[in-house]
Amino acid sequence: AAGYILDGFPRTIPQAEALEKSGVAIDRAINFQINDDLIIYRLSARRIHRDTGEIFSINPDGTPHPPPDMPAEELVQRDDDQPDAIRHRLEVYRELTEPLIDFYAKRNLLLSLDGTEPVEPLVEAIKAALQD
Repeated sequence: AAGYILDGFPRTIPQAEALEKSGVAIDRAINFQINDDLIIYRLSARRIHRDTGEIFSINPDGTPHPPPDMPAEELVQRDDDQPDAIRHRLEVYRELTEPLIDFYAKRNLLLSLDGTEPVEPLVEAIKAALQD
């Protein structure tokens, strides 16, 4: 299977229209439906290992967890993972990116998935959609 995945692009209707005009064919757009409170909960618990860039979650139900022997001071929180910054990012998303849901739905290209589901079923649903 030849192809590629665009992650985080396009982010606006003008970008999507420019992509169409350039002749790039989009086979599927995937939208994960997650409420704002859960997004804030998950992202505000994200930590980055300062040397390796590995991403961990400090939430009890988040994955992957840092190894038990990893010193906490080696994990840093990105500025944009602070709750206020996440809320601002969500406002920008609502204004600029959320309209793409309707844009791709009208073209019968949208796959909306429940982002609260476990990872494995989501991966299988995405694989199936990309093989259609």
